[in-house]
Amino acid sequence: MKRRSLLVISLLLVGTMALFLLLPGCGGDKGKAKEYMEKGDETIEGLESTSATLESDIDELINGLIAGESGASEFKSGADEVISNIDGLVTESKKAKAEYEKISGLKGVDDYEEYADLRIEAIDNAGVMMTKLKELLSNLQDLVQEGQPVDQTALMTEITKWSEENQELVEEGVDLSEKADKLKTDKNL
Repeated sequence: MKRRSLLVISLLLVGTMALFLLLPGCGGDKGKAKEYMEKGDETIEGLESTSATLESDIDELINGLIAGESGASEFKSGADEVISNIDGLVTESKKAKAEYEKISGLKGVDDYEEYADLRIEAIDNAGVMMTKLKELLSNLQDLVQEGQPVDQTALMTEITKWSEENQELVEEGVDLSEKADKLKTDKNL
């Protein structure tokens, strides 16, 4: 009798465990979702220092031109290097996006999917921003002519115009990242 009771209890535990693993959000795809999220996040975190360096290089490049510390050839060469670095940043961010996209096909991982959607949208936003930044640098290269003084007014007009046109895009990107970070913290992902 005791043996039969243990067998029944064991079967109930196994059955309950199987049911538990099949329920949405419990077991199953949750581990995969977390793995994909962590890989995407790791890639994004790895890009943070590259992004900071890029931002510093752009500031230095433009400020050097405005201050008259660099000439047309230096600026054009530096801008070409920055554009190349932007392309590298975009390529790497696509790797993170690919990891986040893997989450969408999984079952029972709504919070992870919401997080991934926010990150994907932020990456897409950053891609648009990087394209616009490359356009700005290209436009500034066209304004700078070898052996000619820099037209400070035209330079500042172009930079101001670009900043005003892209302010909303920048704010949207920041907002998306903040929402993703908050969701990850609030849902303990």
